[in-house]
Amino acid sequence: MERTINPGKVRKRSTLSWIMEFAGSRRGSYVLSVLLAILSVGSGFAPYIFMAKIVKGLLERSVDFQYCLTQCLWMALFFVMGRIFHAFSTTLSHKATFEVLANIRRRLTKKLARMRLAMCWKSPPALTRTSSWSGWIPLRQRWRT
Repeated sequence: MERTINPGKVRKRSTLSWIMEFAGSRRGSYVLSVLLAILSVGSGFAPYIFMAKIVKGLLERSVDFQYCLTQCLWMALFFVMGRIFHAFSTTLSHKATFEVLANIRRRLTKKLARMRLAMCWKSPPALTRTSSWSGWIPLRQRWRT
């Protein structure tokens, strides 16, 4: 499909515009999925910061067992939060993607139902274009000539 921006110029639609046309209904799910994925990465990185604090304190000999236990509990909490954020992110993105794919299939099916049967029979890959003026011919006949 082509759309006109200026009366004299005709521009084809970009791939991103096609994707956004189909995915636009689930844009919120995709945005939330990306945000949860970012939180998942941050939560996965946080335990290393707590571990660095423990190591620094041990090297300086300024920490006690209670401090180390508290830091380890924070590490465990952030690790679990990272897994939860990852699970929700993956679930949201997969649900949104499968819904978008279902919408694409429905739209293609509706278009196919509106097409004439002759157009369905004359579309690739069942047929191939020859370099001659004869136009479209079936593949099985092309190899005989």
